[in-house]
Amino acid sequence: MTIKNKETLNFYTEAPARLVIFSFFSAGVYNMYYFYKNFLKNSDASSQLVLIAKSILYPFFCFGLLKKASANTGDDSKSSVKVVLLWGALFIFVYAGGLLQGDFKYLAFATFIPLLGINFLFKRAN
Repeated sequence: MTIKNKETLNFYTEAPARLVIFSFFSAGVYNMYYFYKNFLKNSDASSQLVLIAKSILYPFFCFGLLKKASANTGDDSKSSVKVVLLWGALFIFVYAGGLLQGDFKYLAFATFIPLLGINFLFKRAN
């Protein structure tokens, strides 16, 4: 897999306050739109249906996008560790909120926490 040049990579980013509000009040549904926009900007001519499917299942497919962004920042020191931590946190918040019982089910409302880190990574990669 080849990584595009820094000039051709472009990531969709949001203002942090707007990202928190949209993600929190949609219980993470906005995250699908956020990743759809990023997959759309960085896809290799994927069909619209594939992009929608990747956006719905974004915790499974966003790792490659995070790796591209990390490589584009130019900060090679511990960048792969940061990507794994961001991806792991996102995965835990999204799926733990859906699978856990009791008060832990409200983790779905807090998916903006790892998304803020991802948004910061995308801003640095632009």
